[in-house]
This record gives sequence, structure tokens and C-alpha cells, in this order.
Amino acid sequence: MQQMVFVKKLNSCGSKSLSLAGKLTLVKTSLLSLPNFFSTHNMVPKKILQEIGKCCRNFIWNKKNENKGMHYVSWSTLFKSKDKGGMNLHSAVDRAGPLKARLIWRMIQRLESLLSRFVSAKYGDKIWKTNYKSNTSIAWKVLNEEAIYLKPLLRWRIANGRSIDVVNDVWLLDKNFKDWPITADCLGLEGLKLNHFIDPTGSWKTDELLCFFNENLIAVIVQIKIEWEVPKDFMEEIHSLSSKTITGWAYETHCSNQQESEADSRFTFWLKKA
Repeated sequence: MQQMVFVKKLNSCGSKSLSLAGKLTLVKTSLLSLPNFFSTHNMVPKKILQEIGKCCRNFIWNKKNENKGMHYVSWSTLFKSKDKGGMNLHSAVDRAGPLKARLIWRMIQRLESLLSRFVSAKYGDKIWKTNYKSNTSIAWKVLNEEAIYLKPLLRWRIANGRSIDVVNDVWLLDKNFKDWPITADCLGLEGLKLNHFIDPTGSWKTDELLCFFNENLIAVIVQIKIEWEVPKDFMEEIHSLSSKTITGWAYETHCSNQQESEADSRFTFWLKKA
């Protein structure tokens, strides 16, 4: 029944006489936009989203008499940007998670809201964990899925440093310390909170920083302003000056990570074959 609804929508407006470019435009503006609202507020089964993709593929490549046609380009290639050989289509499966990013970002910004107070009291920082039990509520699963895609877009603003993990959290520019050069006792940083490097007056402890980091990195760290008058650490967007929405950044970051993962997989496969 669902497939019939989607196919009927695609076959409207005389679509059977459309060119390939026309079909691509209709798919992008019509069918692939249908699940956006539901994916934003609910856990839509992946099977349904995959079925939408299947309808799109068949519509693009099948012939006018509804006979099966040759799929000349892979579906994943069409998702890429035009400068990379794609057609700027988006995957309904891949977009489901990033669409929810703006909801949890709104919750983080409005700390006095009922939802924010309830989630903080019940789950604490567990919202950023990627694993949950099978009997977890749908509402918690939605929030957890949002957090997974939102976390790479945020960094901490430092007030007292008690909420910030030195190694695993992003607080210096746009990377966590796993991606920064550390030349001293790296093992000593595991599990350490940032307040270890802040004195009671709200200034950096340079002597403590010298125990772990090189001088060039310390010069960058001490330039970060400590919001001592704020009661606790808070988060901000890394790309706050961009015109893109938080949802757009979440989807773009997710696609970029996927492409890097695919490139690494191809390289690993090449090494095994060599």
C-alpha cells in the first residue's frame, strides 16, 4: 500500500514522458522530501526508508512501458555532490538521523524548559552515549539518535571545566585531543577534567599544562577565554557564523564521514590484494 502511494505520486504530472533529468528533479523534490517530517519527530523503520529509495531507483531507470531498465549509475553515486560526479540527491536512510539534530540542540539551548530539566535529571550526560537497551522508550531513542549526529558540530565553552573531559570532548577549536599533537604523558590525561588546569581565580595553570602539552599547543590553549562568571560549562556551535542550519551541517558531516570511511575501506582492500 505504501509503495503504491509513492509510485502514484511519482507517476503524476505526466512523469512518464519526462527525461532522465526531469525524473531526477521529480525524485529530489517530491518523493525524497516526503519522509522528512516523520523522520524528524519519530523513529521511522529503516525498511520503509529503504523501500522509498527502491521506488526512486526504479522510477529513474525503468523504461516508459514499466519494463526494468539498466541501472547505469549506483544509487550511492547519485547522493554525491555534482563536483564529485553525483546529482545532489539525498538518502532517506542517512538523512533520518541528522534531521533530528535541531530538536536536541533546541533542548540544550533552553536549559529551563521542562524537557531539558527532565532529561538532565533522569539521564544526565548519558544522552551522548551511543548505546541503549532494547526496552528503552521511543522518546529516548529519538533523543539519543539526535545526539549522535549533533555532537560533532558542538564544542564546549569553558566556565569551570568540571563538565569537560580533556581528551574526549571538543573544547579547543574544532577537535578533541585525540586529533591534537600531545608530546608528554598522554596516559595521565585519561579521565581528567579540564578544571584540573584552571586555578581558583579563573586563569590557566601554565605549570600544569607544561606537564602534558608542548609550548605551541599551550599558546593556543591560553588564548581561550574562561567564562568565570557563568555557573557551569555550556556548548556552542562550531560553525556558528555559517548560514547553514544545524540540520544541514549534521547531514553534510555525516556524508563526509561516510565517504572517508569508504575511502579507507577501499584502501584496506587494495592493500590486501597487493
